[in-house]
Amino acid sequence: MSSSAPKANYSGQLLRLRSEEKFPVVAQRLENVVPAGETSARGWHVFEWTTTFDAGVDSRRVNQSGEEFTYWLLVREVEERFLLASTHADIVQQFIASNRLTRLVEKPVIDVAALVKQTIFPADTDAEQPGAPYRLGALYAAVDGFGRSVRTVSLFGDDLGGATMVRGILEYLNPFRVTLRDIRNDLEVLSISTQGEMNFYYRGASSLDAVDKALSHIRRGNFIHWRLKQNG
Repeated sequence: MSSSAPKANYSGQLLRLRSEEKFPVVAQRLENVVPAGETSARGWHVFEWTTTFDAGVDSRRVNQSGEEFTYWLLVREVEERFLLASTHADIVQQFIASNRLTRLVEKPVIDVAALVKQTIFPADTDAEQPGAPYRLGALYAAVDGFGRSVRTVSLFGDDLGGATMVRGILEYLNPFRVTLRDIRNDLEVLSISTQGEMNFYYRGASSLDAVDKALSHIRRGNFIHWRLKQNG
């Protein structure tokens, strides 16, 4: 079955189940969630969630009474970990809360600062490998050492790491969100925060494959950390 999920910007949350179940098994127990097919990208599933919560997004479907709304959910699972995404961040958070999943899942800590540093200054052994083909397209950071005068900065560009100014001020920055660009096609792949919140544009299977590769790169770099031991 092919996905009919709309092509749009998706907001997601990286999560891990505290049990050994997988998300599709958990979803089967939720009466208001139904499978809507699979994408042509390996490992990605589509679900529909019907609720009284109105996120006010154009991508929602409204029933005849106008009291219930149906949203698309894109889910990528790898063992007990999964990425849950929809067309607005509020939909994801409301889904977790209204289905009483808060105690069943945990959020990771993403070492965004280390990811930024490795992307700007890759190790010599990594620079020539296809495992690190990313540039920085956006950077959000707290600023250390300037008190109330300068607290946060937001930087945008095609290759922030290539800018002398960014390299010069990096020691004063504590990055909390970053956007990765694929150097091969110059497209933004995903934005990720220290709490595992993500944004990406769903254009079809190729864009989901690109998200997979970026997450694999982040995982291989040991930038994803879970607070609790499994089943702890």
